[in-house]
Amino acid sequence: MSITPSPGEHWVYRKNDRAASQEVEVLAITTDGRKQRCDIRFVEDSRTETV
Repeated sequence: MSITPSPGEHWVYRKNDRAASQEVEVLAITTDGRKQRCDIRFVEDSRTETV
């Protein structure tokens, strides 16, 4: 499943120290200032999937 920001959201990708797993942390900031954190993993075909 591809991850695409919803309208009004800003995604900040931050590379994780565990480079072996190639995990990144995604911080979605919504229009009302709430923050939602989720982890995604890059798969071999370069698409992203939710963990």
